[in-house]
Formats: sequence, C-alpha cells, structure tokens
Amino acid sequence: CVNIFCSGISPILSCLSAFTREYNIQHRNLILNLTTIALYIKRIQLPSMPDSEMLAAIKWQVKPEVPFDLERACIDFSIVKEIAKEDGTKSSDIICVASPEAEIKTQILLFRKAGFNALSVVPLLFGYTKLAAKYYLHNSNETLGVLHIAEEKSSITFHKDGNLEFFRYLPISINKLKEVLGGTIISDKGKIQLTPQETNEILFKYGIPIDDNFMYKD
Repeated sequence: CVNIFCSGISPILSCLSAFTREYNIQHRNLILNLTTIALYIKRIQLPSMPDSEMLAAIKWQVKPEVPFDLERACIDFSIVKEIAKEDGTKSSDIICVASPEAEIKTQILLFRKAGFNALSVVPLLFGYTKLAAKYYLHNSNETLGVLHIAEEKSSITFHKDGNLEFFRYLPISINKLKEVLGGTIISDKGKIQLTPQETNEILFKYGIPIDDNFMYKD
C-alpha cells in the first residue's frame, strides 16, 4: 500500500507511475492523504446520543459555517471523549471533518485511470494521528505535536490516545517564507536581494537556523 501526500496530482501521478515501472512494483493499492481540496475541520460538543443520530446532528450544527454544500460532501467524525457534567447530563467531544464529494471523486478517478486503486481517503491531519499511534506514542498519557509546513498553508496538531486532540491552521507557509527571504535588504554592504535559487537553498539545505550566528554567503 503506497501512502500518497498529495500536493499536486499530475506531478505525483507521473512520478509514481515512473517509480513503479522502474522497480517493477506490482502493488497498485494506495491510501490518499488529501491536502489540496477544500477541507472543513472543527471540534464541537454535542449531547450524548446514539451513533445513528450523530451525523445528522453534526450537519445541523456546522452547516451555517461550512463553505460548501453538505448534502454533496463526504463527512466523518471521531469522538475524542465523553464528558459527564455536574447536572448529570453527558456530552460528546467530537472532531468532525467534511470535504466536497466531487473533488475527492475527481482525484480518485485520476489515480484509477493511471492504474492505481484508492483503498481509502484520509485527510493529512488524521493520517498523522495513525502514524503517531503506531510509531511514536507508547501510552495513553503521551501527546505528540506535529508541525506541518506546506507550500500554501501550514498547521499544528496534537495527537493523543489514537485521536486528533487539537489543530490550528497557521499563518505561515513555504511560499510566505520564500517571499520574505526574497525581499530587498538595505545594509552597510548596500542593497541585497537573494535570487529564487538562493532562497530555495536556504530553506531546503540550511532550514531555519537556531544559531544566531548563522551566515549565508557573508
């Protein structure tokens, strides 16, 4: 099973097809971790109710703020924990996620035409939850934080006991870092401006240095 982090379908399909041909890989199953489609995620609380009623209640609560038609969307949820209140009532702490069905189908069909079979579709943030539970968290008291920095947008997530406990999108991205690094700097050596090649070299060869004395080409 091939785990695909989609940041652009066409380039990934080309690379994946070439890779499987070069190494004569017969496996065609994959899990799609989608990052490019419209995605709504929110943590909400609802009164405890049967699972059969939960999805309808989630739709009713989040519908006013979801930027697409929920009747034509794929929706799922995960119960983070059950909460017992002082008055004796109970509620469910829930992470819900929704995405337009048409966009998901389009990506699945593109992979199918290239000869691959999508076993499931998992948003990237929940993919990190699975990786955390399997490889990093060894007891229920541990929490793992993941900072995901992508080209267009970034996020921070916290994962515990097999659940996505917290997430926030962050106002930083690789493109924004490139924009800042490529700006004009006036110093005692005159005007300095890095080329696109130099900004890429700093980001992907040196990263963001912890040492305040880091120097790049004087």
